[in-house]
Amino acid sequence: MLRIEIIGNLGSDPEQRFTSAGVAQTTINVAVNSRRRGPDGENVERTDWFRARTMGAKAEYVQRFTKGQRVLVVGRLEIGEYTAKTTGERRTSYDIWADDVVNLSPREENGAARPAGGYSSAPAQTAGVGASTGRGEEATELEDLPF
Repeated sequence: MLRIEIIGNLGSDPEQRFTSAGVAQTTINVAVNSRRRGPDGENVERTDWFRARTMGAKAEYVQRFTKGQRVLVVGRLEIGEYTAKTTGERRTSYDIWADDVVNLSPREENGAARPAGGYSSAPAQTAGVGASTGRGEEATELEDLPF
């Protein structure tokens, strides 16, 4: 058996289907980024894509994820080949039948998961001079800061 563990970001929202028996199956596309030093000494970034599939209760859980979230996927790797429709090239596919999928993105205050990188899609709130910061204290002017 070929076991695999990957950490990456969702490249799209999960896709859910149901089997003829009514069991949920959710598919996610995970981008795993790596950086290596190339022959010229420069850093070269590479992105590998994996398709992970879950079934049953885990599929229902994974369906709540959103594009950009960081996830850990643990499961069985299946390597296959297919022919590209547009070019006719032979390509390799990497499919993971996931035993476990863990959301690694930090949670916001309202319970929603934050996209990878720690940025929220909500508009940023900035406090002006003398504005309340929400902690019962007043914002200070920039000249008063010790650095």
